[in-house]
Amino acid sequence: FDSGVFPFMLWIDPANWLSDSASELAMMDELAKHFATTLADQQFEAAKLKAEWKVVRHTVKYFYAAVKSPAELWKNLLTYRRKQFPNICLLVELVLSIGVGNGTVESCFSYLTAMLTDRRLSLLHDTMADLLIIRANHAVWTEQERRAILASALEKYLSTRRKRQLEPVRVEPAAKRVPVDSSDGSDSTTSSSTDVESDDAVIRDVEEEDSEVEVLSSG
Repeated sequence: FDSGVFPFMLWIDPANWLSDSASELAMMDELAKHFATTLADQQFEAAKLKAEWKVVRHTVKYFYAAVKSPAELWKNLLTYRRKQFPNICLLVELVLSIGVGNGTVESCFSYLTAMLTDRRLSLLHDTMADLLIIRANHAVWTEQERRAILASALEKYLSTRRKRQLEPVRVEPAAKRVPVDSSDGSDSTTSSSTDVESDDAVIRDVEEEDSEVEVLSSG
């Protein structure tokens, strides 16, 4: 804990606060630089740290002086005072989410080994990285964050398959139907093709009758 970013986390405990807040602000600046990428996704504003830290110290002195446990203190501040100093709260949440040992890293190696089975040897590195992030962080995500991740993944998946469109289906026009007056006075409809066929049949019958009459008369 004497190297890396851990020495810049001492301001979390009020017992380490000094009369001059310059040292605490310097530690916050170092943390903000170290986790710049992570904080940028949360709209973190480092320029407001000084003003917010002044309010935090004043709030703890007059409203939470009886609270001795740092964990209990920050639990109350994160629950009821987040809107007053959102950037300080982001730093605190980031610090408190860091594991104190290498157990988190070791568990990630176990997740990766479980994912990379004999049937998944062709997985791309980017896909494995995404799966590992989901497996290692799903427990701390809210329901809204899960829905946003699923919606984003679905949109990305569908966007790669919208280049090909379905061919239009050709529909043959229906046969034209014409009204025909029936013997009982009611109107009915038949297809024009049926009418043509019936007319041809009548003509053939008439021609056959004429030919028979001619045969009889000649005989």
